Amino acid sequence: MKNRFAVVTGSSTGIGQAIALELAKQGVFIALAGRAQDKLLKTKSLITSQGGQSEVFLGDFTKLDSLNALIALVKQRTEEVDILVNVAGIWHGPDEVYAGKDF
Repeated sequence: MKNRFAVVTGSSTGIGQAIALELAKQGVFIALAGRAQDKLLKTKSLITSQGGQSEVFLGDFTKLDSLNALIALVKQRTEEVDILVNVAGIWHGPDEVYAGKDF
């Protein structure tokens, strides 16, 4: 798993954070993606304290512009994403459904 690149959305808390921490233990570089900068920085600190590497990518992935910005930032950082863990919960709301939408 060393020298791999992972994007983990929803990595600020809970399951996403636990997955990010475990992948980092395995030597994977983690792109921490989510909305809560303070919580993402906490996850980054936890990863750093165990000898791992990560970077925070802030965004609200219910907004297409934000999602496209994440993609652009990841492309600047690496040519290849080896692992994608999409844990971020996105509520579609009463007027829009994301299922089947081409992102």
